[in-house]
Amino acid sequence: MKRLLIIALLAAPPALAISPEAQEFIELSEKLAPVHCEKRKLTRDIAVAEAERDADRAKALRAEFDVLARDKQTAALEKRLLQLEPRIVDKEGKARRPEDLDAINLKRREAFYRCK
Repeated sequence: MKRLLIIALLAAPPALAISPEAQEFIELSEKLAPVHCEKRKLTRDIAVAEAERDADRAKALRAEFDVLARDKQTAALEKRLLQLEPRIVDKEGKARRPEDLDAINLKRREAFYRCK
């Protein structure tokens, strides 16, 4: 029994710690997730309205989108994300710490699939 426990502990991958910047990036992204979901929904609806040649509906949807885009709180959070990005990814687009990017991408995928 002890041997089995030791083997299980050795075989289990260690928990990857992420940097404080990546943690903050994830937290801010989670706060922005509902807004991003709504923006994606509006973008799809605008495309449908344009395809159906419904200019009035497309105009109204664009106005809704603009209201979301101009929200000061959202803008401040998005600005902070832009400030954090160079600390996570270098100029060549490579992760400074791969485990940070893996964690961020996982949270982004989860948020994307939570959108309805």
